[in-house]
Amino acid sequence: MHRLRSMATVMTAISMLVALIAIAVIVVGVLVVAQSTFERLMVEAGTPAADAQAMFDHAITGIFVAAVAVAMVVSAGLAVLLSALLARPMRQMANAARRIADGDYATRVPTGGPVELASLASSFVTKARIASTIVPVFPDNLATRSEAVLDAYASRFRARCRDRILASSASGSRP
Repeated sequence: MHRLRSMATVMTAISMLVALIAIAVIVVGVLVVAQSTFERLMVEAGTPAADAQAMFDHAITGIFVAAVAVAMVVSAGLAVLLSALLARPMRQMANAARRIADGDYATRVPTGGPVELASLASSFVTKARIASTIVPVFPDNLATRSEAVLDAYASRFRARCRDRILASSASGSRP
Protein backbone atom coordinates (compact mmCIF):
# COMPACT_ATOMS: atom_id res chain seq x y z
CA MET A 1 0.00 0.00 0.00
CA HIS A 2 2.86 2.39 0.88
CA ARG A 3 4.47 1.71 -2.50
CA LEU A 4 1.24 2.69 -4.30
CA ARG A 5 1.31 6.10 -2.62
CA SER A 6 4.95 6.81 -3.37
CA MET A 7 5.88 9.89 -5.36
CA ALA A 8 7.38 7.73 -8.12
CA THR A 9 4.16 5.74 -8.53
CA VAL A 10 1.99 8.85 -8.60
CA MET A 11 4.27 10.56 -11.12
CA THR A 12 4.28 7.45 -13.32
CA ALA A 13 0.50 7.23 -13.20
CA ILE A 14 0.11 10.92 -14.08
CA SER A 15 2.62 10.61 -16.93
CA MET A 16 0.75 7.61 -18.29
CA LEU A 17 -2.54 9.51 -18.04
CA VAL A 18 -1.04 12.40 -20.00
CA ALA A 19 0.23 9.94 -22.64
CA LEU A 20 -3.21 8.32 -22.89
CA ILE A 21 -4.88 11.69 -23.34
CA ALA A 22 -2.37 12.65 -26.04
CA ILE A 23 -2.93 9.33 -27.79
CA ALA A 24 -6.71 9.80 -27.58
CA VAL A 25 -6.37 13.19 -29.26
CA ILE A 26 -4.19 11.67 -31.98
CA VAL A 27 -6.63 8.76 -32.42
CA VAL A 28 -9.48 11.19 -33.00
CA GLY A 29 -7.31 13.23 -35.36
CA VAL A 30 -6.04 10.30 -37.40
CA LEU A 31 -8.83 7.77 -37.30
CA VAL A 32 -11.75 10.18 -37.60
CA VAL A 33 -10.60 13.39 -39.29
CA ALA A 34 -7.87 11.92 -41.50
CA GLN A 35 -10.02 8.96 -42.46
CA SER A 36 -12.89 11.13 -43.63
CA THR A 37 -10.49 13.43 -45.50
CA PHE A 38 -8.75 10.44 -47.14
CA GLU A 39 -12.06 8.89 -48.10
CA ARG A 40 -13.36 12.18 -49.57
CA LEU A 41 -10.19 12.65 -51.64
CA MET A 42 -10.27 9.07 -52.89
CA VAL A 43 -13.92 9.36 -53.87
CA GLU A 44 -13.16 12.61 -55.73
CA ALA A 45 -10.37 10.74 -57.57
CA GLY A 46 -12.89 8.10 -58.68
CA THR A 47 -12.33 5.34 -56.12
CA PRO A 48 -15.46 3.82 -54.57
CA ALA A 49 -15.98 4.77 -50.89
CA ALA A 50 -15.81 1.13 -49.74
CA ASP A 51 -12.45 0.67 -51.48
CA ALA A 52 -11.16 3.94 -50.00
CA GLN A 53 -12.26 2.78 -46.53
CA ALA A 54 -10.56 -0.59 -47.02
CA MET A 55 -7.33 1.07 -48.23
CA PHE A 56 -7.28 3.42 -45.24
CA ASP A 57 -7.98 0.59 -42.80
CA HIS A 58 -5.27 -1.57 -44.33
CA ALA A 59 -2.60 1.13 -44.60
CA ILE A 60 -3.20 3.42 -41.66
CA THR A 61 -5.00 1.54 -38.90
CA GLY A 62 -2.40 -1.24 -38.54
CA ILE A 63 0.49 1.18 -38.52
CA PHE A 64 -1.38 3.46 -36.13
CA VAL A 65 -2.10 0.65 -33.65
CA ALA A 66 1.57 -0.36 -33.71
CA ALA A 67 2.64 3.27 -33.21
CA VAL A 68 0.26 3.62 -30.25
CA ALA A 69 1.69 0.46 -28.67
CA VAL A 70 5.26 1.72 -29.12
CA ALA A 71 4.27 5.15 -27.77
CA MET A 72 2.72 3.58 -24.66
CA VAL A 73 5.79 1.43 -23.98
CA VAL A 74 8.16 4.38 -24.48
CA SER A 75 5.91 6.66 -22.37
CA ALA A 76 5.81 4.11 -19.57
CA GLY A 77 9.60 3.74 -19.65
CA LEU A 78 10.18 7.48 -19.64
CA ALA A 79 7.60 7.99 -16.88
CA VAL A 80 9.28 5.40 -14.67
CA LEU A 81 12.72 6.89 -15.39
CA LEU A 82 11.56 10.45 -14.70
CA SER A 83 9.77 9.54 -11.50
CA ALA A 84 12.77 7.54 -10.27
CA LEU A 85 15.13 10.44 -11.00
CA LEU A 86 12.92 12.84 -9.05
CA ALA A 87 11.90 10.49 -6.24
CA ARG A 88 15.40 9.16 -5.45
CA PRO A 89 16.75 12.44 -4.00
CA MET A 90 13.59 12.83 -1.92
CA ARG A 91 13.96 9.27 -0.61
CA GLN A 92 17.64 9.96 0.18
CA MET A 93 16.70 13.08 2.14
CA ALA A 94 14.00 11.21 4.05
CA ASN A 95 16.46 8.45 4.95
CA ALA A 96 19.09 11.02 5.94
CA ALA A 97 16.56 12.82 8.14
CA ARG A 98 15.83 9.53 9.93
CA ARG A 99 19.56 8.91 10.45
CA ILE A 100 20.04 12.42 11.86
CA ALA A 101 17.05 11.92 14.15
CA ASP A 102 18.77 8.74 15.36
CA GLY A 103 21.92 10.75 16.20
CA ASP A 104 24.05 10.27 13.07
CA TYR A 105 24.85 13.98 12.58
CA ALA A 106 27.50 13.31 9.92
CA THR A 107 24.80 12.25 7.44
CA ARG A 108 24.78 14.18 4.17
CA VAL A 109 22.78 14.03 0.92
CA PRO A 110 23.87 14.73 -2.66
CA THR A 111 23.03 18.29 -3.75
CA GLY A 112 22.68 17.65 -7.51
CA GLY A 113 19.62 17.26 -9.70
CA PRO A 114 16.87 19.67 -10.71
CA VAL A 115 17.15 23.19 -9.28
CA GLU A 116 14.31 22.73 -6.78
CA LEU A 117 15.64 19.45 -5.42
CA ALA A 118 19.22 20.74 -5.38
CA SER A 119 18.07 23.77 -3.38
CA LEU A 120 16.17 21.55 -0.94
CA ALA A 121 19.18 19.23 -0.59
CA SER A 122 21.50 22.20 -0.06
CA SER A 123 19.23 23.54 2.70
CA PHE A 124 19.11 20.07 4.23
CA VAL A 125 22.90 19.80 4.21
CA THR A 126 23.20 23.25 5.81
CA LYS A 127 20.75 22.32 8.58
CA ALA A 128 22.49 18.97 9.10
CA ARG A 129 25.87 20.73 9.33
CA ILE A 130 24.48 23.16 11.92
CA ALA A 131 22.93 20.29 13.87
CA SER A 132 26.21 18.38 13.75
CA THR A 133 28.03 21.28 15.39
CA ILE A 134 25.39 22.30 17.92
CA VAL A 135 23.45 19.25 19.03
CA PRO A 136 26.28 16.88 19.97
CA VAL A 137 28.09 19.62 21.87
CA PHE A 138 25.07 21.11 23.59
CA PRO A 139 24.29 18.37 26.14
CA ASP A 140 27.96 17.98 27.13
CA ASN A 141 28.42 21.73 27.25
CA LEU A 142 25.25 22.07 29.31
CA ALA A 143 26.42 19.43 31.73
CA THR A 144 29.85 21.09 32.02
CA ARG A 145 28.30 24.50 32.58
CA SER A 146 25.82 23.12 35.11
CA GLU A 147 28.62 21.36 36.95
CA ALA A 148 30.70 24.53 36.96
CA VAL A 149 27.79 26.58 38.32
CA LEU A 150 27.07 23.97 40.99
CA ASP A 151 30.76 23.85 41.93
CA ALA A 152 30.86 27.64 42.21
CA TYR A 153 27.76 27.71 44.43
CA ALA A 154 29.11 24.85 46.54
CA SER A 155 32.43 26.66 46.96
CA ARG A 156 30.66 29.85 47.98
CA PHE A 157 28.41 27.94 50.37
CA ARG A 158 31.40 26.15 51.94
CA ALA A 159 33.29 29.46 52.20
CA ARG A 160 30.32 31.20 53.83
CA CYS A 161 29.82 28.31 56.23
CA ARG A 162 33.52 28.30 57.08
CA ASP A 163 33.49 32.10 57.53
CA ARG A 164 30.44 31.90 59.81
CA ILE A 165 31.97 29.11 61.83
CA LEU A 166 35.22 31.01 62.15
CA ALA A 167 33.41 34.24 62.99
CA SER A 168 31.25 32.56 65.61
CA SER A 169 34.26 30.76 67.08
CA ALA A 170 36.11 34.00 67.37
CA SER A 171 33.18 35.75 69.05
CA GLY A 172 32.20 32.79 71.17
CA SER A 173 28.66 32.57 69.81
CA ARG A 174 26.98 29.77 67.94
CA PRO A 175 26.69 29.95 64.16
